[in-house]
Amino acid sequence: METVKRAETQKIPSEVREAFHTWNAYSEQAESLVHLTYDGLRRVQIAPEISKILDDSLESKTNSHQRKHEIENARRAEDEARSGFPTLHAHSLLGLWGAFESFIEDLVIAVLHTQPELLDGHPFTKVRIPVSVVSMTDGRERTAAIFYEASKTTGAELALGTTKFERQLKLVGLDGAVPPLVSENIYKAQQIRNIWAHRGGKADTRFIERCPNLGFHAGDRVMLDYQTFSPLMHGLHMYGTVILNRYLESMGREVVFAECPGYKGSL
Repeated sequence: METVKRAETQKIPSEVREAFHTWNAYSEQAESLVHLTYDGLRRVQIAPEISKILDDSLESKTNSHQRKHEIENARRAEDEARSGFPTLHAHSLLGLWGAFESFIEDLVIAVLHTQPELLDGHPFTKVRIPVSVVSMTDGRERTAAIFYEASKTTGAELALGTTKFERQLKLVGLDGAVPPLVSENIYKAQQIRNIWAHRGGKADTRFIERCPNLGFHAGDRVMLDYQTFSPLMHGLHMYGTVILNRYLESMGREVVFAECPGYKGSL
């Protein structure tokens, strides 16, 4: 969260700061949970052995039901660890991607609400705003509704990789160049996220066509070990920093540098 802490000292509007803060907090907690789960599953793996040692040294004995439960959990934990924790990483990626989508929406809405003059700009001139939206009394809700209407015209929903987000960011002039390595891994994150969300992790023809270099075949389960998952997770972190820096530059403020593992020199 260092990037946001440093940005906070530059007195950016609270609504905008909150959008960045919420994303940073979630992404850091998600990464921390991944590492805590590694440790937890390793402990589960050795639980039967620990129980046996205690049974041999203490008068109290582990009952047979508890022993069977420990052994079964240890087997499951060992299977997950041997495979590189694919289920854990897949669930984490699903959460991170959803949180990032919400972050972009929250950020654009916050910028529009704090800079309402942007609504007079070109992206909004041809947007048809329903009367129900115009008549909203809550200013932020009205801004959010206008954003959602404008977003529909960008084609962001069906866009691939960073293009999905860049089209939304363009509504407030926060679009721009994305470091190649970041862009590449955001694209991979989207495709792998989709295959887990919609096909239970099994590769289909479309996935193979879009990600031929990942080495999967139709019907394969897209296994997410740490070496595959880490660049995706950190790519989302880095993309958030890129967007933060764009905002800071637009406000004439000092940019921040916080490069994740594997992304040294990207900024």
